[in-house]
Amino acid sequence: MLRKLQHPCAMLRFDALDRWQKASRKSDAQTAALIGISPSKFSRARRGLQPLPMEDQLALEKITGITPAEWAGFYAEAVKAKTGKGSRAGKKPSGLVGEAA
Repeated sequence: MLRKLQHPCAMLRFDALDRWQKASRKSDAQTAALIGISPSKFSRARRGLQPLPMEDQLALEKITGITPAEWAGFYAEAVKAKTGKGSRAGKKPSGLVGEAA
C-alpha cells in the first residue's frame, strides 16, 4: 500500500491514490479541485502529514473508489513511519476500570 521515496526526507505515498491519479491523468491540484479543497491541503493529506476530514474522504471515495478505511490504514502507516512505532506504543491505556487517575 505504501512505498518510501528515495530521498533524505523519505515521505510516504499512498499507492492506491497514485495509481488512480496516473490512470485518470489527474494531478494533485486537479484532484483537490474535484473535491473542493486546496492543493496544499490535499498534498499534506496524501503525504500522511494531516488527515483529510471525513467529508473529503467520502467525496474522494465517490471519484476514486478509495474508501475511508484505506485512508485510515495509510494514516496509521504514516504515523508508524514518522515515529518508528504506533501512535500509542509505550503508552498505558487510559480509562481502565480500577485504574487510579
